[in-house]
Amino acid sequence: GILGGGGEDRATAVKSLGATKGEKVLKVLADLLGRDESPVRVETADALGTFEEYAAKASAYLLAALGSNREEKVQAAVLEAVGRLKQESSAPVVNKWIDVKDNRVAKAAVEATGRIRSATSIEPLIELLKKLEKLGKLSKSSANQAGGPSIPGSARNDSNKEARERVKTVQPAAV
Repeated sequence: GILGGGGEDRATAVKSLGATKGEKVLKVLADLLGRDESPVRVETADALGTFEEYAAKASAYLLAALGSNREEKVQAAVLEAVGRLKQESSAPVVNKWIDVKDNRVAKAAVEATGRIRSATSIEPLIELLKKLEKLGKLSKSSANQAGGPSIPGSARNDSNKEARERVKTVQPAAV
């Protein structure tokens, strides 16, 4: 069948299949979202994000798959697709993902809230910005603290680096 072959072949097939809009295609894609290799799931999420005429159903399938997909690249692709569908009903779930640990996923969630434009996202975004501001100040102040030399690979340097990376990645999307 069209979705036989290796993961790359199936990802290419999903891309082609996604160009054909319809209820049956939507269900086939939704099924793949939960059970195939990650490149196929990423491509499937991307394809579902183009189903504007079936936006409510496509969003529901994407959100249902969000929690069961543990890979960050798949989670980010799902959130990006949900954002493109702009369903107000998706906002409460997307809001829960704006402060997850993985920067790529958090950024995708923040950008999705920007596309969805729900009033329910305002408060969580403000809270996120406050955390990021505090994190930015902490990483700057602890980098300048007396208390010994800067030791590459030390826990203090690693956490500062993580904090700076989080602020650099997520904050621009939230502003």
